[in-house]
Amino acid sequence: MVICVTNKALCRDDFLQRITAICKAGPKCILLREKELRLSEYTQLAAQCLAICKAHSIPLVLHTHIPAALELGITAIHLPLPALQQAKAQLGAFSVIGTSVHAVKEVALAEKCGATYLIAGHIFPTACKAGLKPRGTAFFKKIQQTAHIPVYPIGGIGQNTAQEIVNAGANDFCIMSELMTCDHPEQKVTMYQQLTPKTDLCAIPGVGPNMKQHMIRLGYHWVEDLKQANPEEMYQQDCTLHGGQLDRCVLYVYRLAVYFATTPKPEAQKLKWWYWKTHR
Repeated sequence: MVICVTNKALCRDDFLQRITAICKAGPKCILLREKELRLSEYTQLAAQCLAICKAHSIPLVLHTHIPAALELGITAIHLPLPALQQAKAQLGAFSVIGTSVHAVKEVALAEKCGATYLIAGHIFPTACKAGLKPRGTAFFKKIQQTAHIPVYPIGGIGQNTAQEIVNAGANDFCIMSELMTCDHPEQKVTMYQQLTPKTDLCAIPGVGPNMKQHMIRLGYHWVEDLKQANPEEMYQQDCTLHGGQLDRCVLYVYRLAVYFATTPKPEAQKLKWWYWKTHR
């Protein structure tokens, strides 16, 4: 599920209306991350967001400002790791305690300090971390393997990367920039909520990086995308894009690929591309 991390400065329209639209789609929670606001301003905004979240039964997690959470009776807080280390005496009022980690070695410390979930990042390139190298999906997987509590990836997750992080094992993930700037936030959240893991095209026997690029060029990015495909039409379209006749073995690979995608238990003999030279 989607965790909406807010950034009011990025919002191009009415912030509270945007939060309302996001809540309508049923995200996992709203994390009110407004670092530039003073405590009084943050508390006022949090009260407004809390009313919206309550109306849609969406949890609201406050960021950094423990006094605001205590004043509003909010029992979910996210703290930077140094702040979490210093706030042990104040954590008794909270049932949900989050922190951000940027290295595997920080996981044990976060858990020792009482964290109930972790946010790990940044995973993909993002303007919010301009000039800093992303840590990638391998980093997320390592954090997930190390931690004994839920881990939510963050950073550069959006239209072009969400499927990749889901494939990496993320059931829940954070999105900030896109949800603060897109035209239809409710539709975006709904779309992300429906993502399920997909299979890389190279899982198909006989499909390597080159053939994978052929299929992507045709609009097939994952094995599951091939379930409604017609191999003969794929081949003709590929020839057109190529500007001339391709080797017929490309057609045989496409026949194999569609068979693989549509058959739960494929037969071993049919997983050889040359089998499809004489079979359809």
